[in-house]
Parts: sequence; structure tokens; C-alpha cells
Amino acid sequence: MRSRRGQNLVLLSLTMLFLALMVTMTIGLGLRIRQKHELQNLADAAAFSNAVMTARTFNNMAAVNRLEVSYWVAQAADQSLISWTGYARALGHNSRKGAADLLNEPCMRRPQNLRARRQLIDFRDAVGTYMGTEFTPAEWKSMDQAAGEESKAIQGMIAGLRGELSDSMFTTNPGNLRGEFYRQITTQQLTRQIVALSRQDDISVVDTGRGAEPNTPQGITMAELDCDSGGDTTGQLTGEAPGGAGLCLRATWNENMLLAAMGSRGNAFVTGRSQMPGKTLAGITQIAGNYSELSIVFGGKSGSAYWAASQTHGTVPAGTEAWGDDHGTMTINAGSCTRTQPVLAHVRSTHLIDQGDQHEYGQSGDAMEPDPEVHHTMGDCTPLCPSVWVRTIGFQPNNSEADAWGQPKVIVALQRDLTMKKFPWELHFKFPFSATGPASEWDGRGRELHTRTGNGMNISSQGAVATGIAYYHRRDHWEEFPNLLNPFWRATLAPIDVDASPRDMNRALSATEFRFQRDAYQALRNVGFEGLH
Repeated sequence: MRSRRGQNLVLLSLTMLFLALMVTMTIGLGLRIRQKHELQNLADAAAFSNAVMTARTFNNMAAVNRLEVSYWVAQAADQSLISWTGYARALGHNSRKGAADLLNEPCMRRPQNLRARRQLIDFRDAVGTYMGTEFTPAEWKSMDQAAGEESKAIQGMIAGLRGELSDSMFTTNPGNLRGEFYRQITTQQLTRQIVALSRQDDISVVDTGRGAEPNTPQGITMAELDCDSGGDTTGQLTGEAPGGAGLCLRATWNENMLLAAMGSRGNAFVTGRSQMPGKTLAGITQIAGNYSELSIVFGGKSGSAYWAASQTHGTVPAGTEAWGDDHGTMTINAGSCTRTQPVLAHVRSTHLIDQGDQHEYGQSGDAMEPDPEVHHTMGDCTPLCPSVWVRTIGFQPNNSEADAWGQPKVIVALQRDLTMKKFPWELHFKFPFSATGPASEWDGRGRELHTRTGNGMNISSQGAVATGIAYYHRRDHWEEFPNLLNPFWRATLAPIDVDASPRDMNRALSATEFRFQRDAYQALRNVGFEGLH
């Protein structure tokens, strides 16, 4: 009787021990699952927030670039006015020159045209007096220089905006938007703030302390963001094709800015003015009206302001020179004689190194400034010359769906140190049921993996990797390539292989203590498992 009661007590003790073990195991496993979900949610929140920061930064850059385009258009308007005022002077110059050339023609020596000849001489002299009064050399030169300086000042404003985005292509100075953005990414400041706000001191940001090294999460993110990260940067000096996608200062980007400015000019006076300067036209016409044997007709007027490698009236846009040109015709009738000739004016501005700028008013070469008109010179184009365009920052897309068209991913990796907090149910004990065999071991602390294949593997930390992506989308324009001219960048969470490349997951996990997660991830992919996201 006593023996059976003793057996029952032993069985009851073992049962209670087993129930306690099951309870602690359930609580422990539940806590680990909860901690893992919390860690993943925190990583997702950080990745999404970083993607939002990226999208907002890109949108701010696009807004500044749009402002720069508006300044380029204002500069085109300046070129228009400079050329147009030169055209006013060209009307008088060509009237005098046309009269002088007509006087030398055999027709004017005929007896029936002697009266017309005398009137033509008086007309030539009267126009000279009128133009000398309306366009005194000193006043003209002063105003022309002031207009050129104003145009140069507009480009200085553009350079100032460029400085707010990025001081140069060789710096990530925190004093500008690009530099501060890169600093935030490489130091993972936003992620650290989010982790701090979670008030879980056992969670930390994965960071090897090496900044943006290639195999760290922030290094992978930088490779996604910056077109020069991990690529050949020699193209910066030669203007060759970029080595990668992302933010960069490239020749191709300046072509985009050029085309945007050409398409944004809009105002008819800038793109196709057909009117002549009224005051000068009226003055010369009135002078001609004083002579019965004379008449003068102006026609065929057109003009534009644009950027081109030569004076092509805007048909071949390029970034090497800024132009404003005006051209028309004039016909002088004197007695039975007549002469028609072109009336031309233009202003040509180049970069600082090229001082061959011009302000011409008259027939080609007749009234060109004798010395280079450096007051119409634009800013320094170093290191990508020749160009009048300030190098600004843009987004270089990738023409590949496999790289998500170059749209940048932002990777965040967090880890939880399971040794920092201890709980009452984390038990570690052995069950020596046999006097000869090894004792069974139960480790509820979750520090090591006690299995035949575990061999004491360290499982004292949890890891979570999350990926956000900044993507470009304008409503009803899905085929529009990503760019920094329109502020339509958005953010969302995405699988790490959204660009069909699992290498980033492997690199991110290899750079941390997550190597066993990396192996598990790769093994699941190899067998076709699709529930990885």
C-alpha cells in the first residue's frame, strides 16, 4: 500500500514537472514568436520610413530642378531682349548701309534718278543722326553690359540652387541636401530614432561600424542610391555613360534639363517673335516719308532664344551656347532703283573659358563687337566643358526591369540580443532518467540549439531584414521613366528581391551575425519556396 502511494506521488511529481515544463516552453516559444514579429514590424516601419525620406528628398530635388529650369527660361527671355534691342540698332545700321550700297549701284547713276540719289544721300545722313541720338555709344555699351551681367547673374542663381542640392559631384558635404541625405542613410539616423522610440533596449541597428561598406545594409542602400557607388567614376570627367543608376551629375542629365527648358519657354516673344522694335521702325519710316522719291519696307521678321551649338534658330538644341537671334529683310526703293537685303542681330553667350561671345547687329560680321563681349559670358562649366549649363543633380534610370528601372531600395537590418533580458520561465536543467546513459537536457533560455545537428549553435539573437523602395509614378503615365524633373516619387515596402536579384539579401545577411538566416533563405529559394516576403 505504501509502495503504491509512493509511486503515485512520484508520478504526480513527474506530471507536475512535465506540465511546468510545457507551460514554460509554451510561454518561451510564444514570447520568441512575439519578439520576432515585433522585431520584423519595427524593421518594416524603419524601412518604410527610410523609403518615405528618400521619396521626399527626391521630390524636393525635383522641385529645385524645376525652379532651375524656370531660371533657364528667364535667361532665355534675357537673351531675347538683348537680341531684340540689338535688332533695333540693326534696323538703323542696315538702313544706312543699304542706302550706301544702293548709291554705288549703276542704276543710281542714270539721269532720271539724280533727284532720288540726292534724297538717298540725305536719308542716309538723317538716319545716322537719328541713330546717334537714340543709341549713343556710351549709353548703348553700358546698357548692353548691364543686360549681359543680368543674364550671368541668373546663371549664378542657378548655381546657388545647385549648391543647395550638391556642392559638386565629388562631395557629400552635409551642408547640402544630397550630402545630408547620404549622411542620414549611411549613419541610419532615422532607423536609430525609430528603434529608440520603441523603448526596447535589446534591439539594435545592424552596423559594422564601417559606414557605407559594400556589404552592410547601408552600403547596399548607397549602391542603390548613388550612380557612382561601386561603379566606374571616370565618366564624370569625360561625360561618358554613367556606371550605374541613381543620383548623379552627368552629361545626359543636363540634356534632360536642356530639353525641359526648351519645352518650357512658352512665351511667344521668346520662342517666335515676329514684331519689330516699334520706335526705331517708326522713326526710320518717318524719315523715309520726308522724301518723295524714297520708300522703305521691312518684312520677314522672326526671332527666338534657345540653346544650340550654332545659330540654328533652336532646331538642334545643345548645351554649349546660349543664343538669341532676330532676322528679317528690308527693301529700299529710290526712283527706279531698289535693293533688298537681310537685317540680322544676335547675341551669343558661352561658358567662362570661351570668351568668344558676341553681340551682333547688322549684316553678318558688319557690326560685330571688335573685342569679345565677355559681359555675355556664362558661368564656369568645369569639369564638363564646353557647356553653358550649370551641372545639377539628376536621377539616372536603368533601362532594365531586372533592376526595377534603377529605382532605389532602402534596406534595414535589426537584431535583438536575447541575453539582455531574463525571464522566470527561462529554465535550464537536465533529466538523468538513466544511470548509464547521458542525461537529457532542456534549455529554455534560447541561447544555444541543443540538438544532434545543432551542436550548440548560437541562437542568442534574432534578426529581421526589411526593404523599402522609392518608386516613381505619375498617374496614367506608368511608362514614364524615373526622373528628377517631376515630384512624383512615392514609397512602399517591397521584397528584397523586387529587382529579381537575391544578392542583396545574401550580402546584407553575410555582413552581420545573420549568416545562418542567409543559409536558410538561400536553401528555401533553391527548393522553390515563395513565401519569403
